[in-house]
Amino acid sequence: AGAAAARGGWLLFLHADTVLETGWQDEAAAFIKDDAGRAAVFTLAFDAKGLAPVLVAAGAMIRTGIFRSPYGDQGLMLPRRLYAEAGGFREIPLMEDVDFIDRLNRKGGFKVLKAIATTSAQRYQRDGYARRVLLNSLCLAMFRLGVAPEKIRSLYR
Repeated sequence: AGAAAARGGWLLFLHADTVLETGWQDEAAAFIKDDAGRAAVFTLAFDAKGLAPVLVAAGAMIRTGIFRSPYGDQGLMLPRRLYAEAGGFREIPLMEDVDFIDRLNRKGGFKVLKAIATTSAQRYQRDGYARRVLLNSLCLAMFRLGVAPEKIRSLYR
């Protein structure tokens, strides 16, 4: 729905609980100028202090680099044309970001920008960091094994 309502040639998707650091526009503008046909995600951070959120964010960035699998918490910026070529976000209740990134990777993937996307640590604080990481990993594994997102949703909560 958001992409259809947008008017520009570039799209920026952010979760409601994610904010981009001041000055992100400068790096985004340079990226658009130099890598106009590609997508970009941002460097993840959490809005909580301590070692656990730093380690979880570092793990997410390692996953992003090695497996080319960022989550929606990192934001996504891409040309409207590339969004359409990759088929857009499917109407599924969960893992829509993973599903779309899988298709985007077949179209040339993305670049990780240094600008920071800070997202809420609320689920991690509520469930415990280790438990939330395990739940997220289990949900991702189930999705990769072909379990329907509708069935995964109750586990994710």
